[in-house]
Amino acid sequence: FTLAPFRFDGRVVWVGNTHLHAYNPKARARQAASIARAVRRLGDAPVIFMGDLNTVPPGCKDGDFAHGDRDVRSYKGDRTLGILDGAGLRSVAHRDERSYWTYPVGHPNRTLDYVLFSRHFDVVSHRVVTEFELSDHYPVEAALRLRS
Repeated sequence: FTLAPFRFDGRVVWVGNTHLHAYNPKARARQAASIARAVRRLGDAPVIFMGDLNTVPPGCKDGDFAHGDRDVRSYKGDRTLGILDGAGLRSVAHRDERSYWTYPVGHPNRTLDYVLFSRHFDVVSHRVVTEFELSDHYPVEAALRLRS
């Protein structure tokens, strides 16, 4: 993962990105714990963290996807988002519906990609960008307002 400081309106805002393990929830949890430790070391700093977390949101479908998907058994009991939430990184609430799904491109049926943020931000807008296909995942776009 990356985590870099940016100066915005006289304040330091940390921005990070990652791509977590696709098929192993235990490996993903270890990766998320490493990210959470780094975020906690920043103290009470504004953080935006995004990427392919390769896990579904709590309360959303976590199985019975199309036959042949290699990752169909890797979501049940996944702790990734809970670990990151414990470090103060949250996302918008997700519903299990197409407007939130990021994977697979063309026939999405689940959310795997996120923009997470610390308590320092208000969400202005959030959406999955489906106008172009540069990957097997659709990207997520969020406009956030840094609180004063």
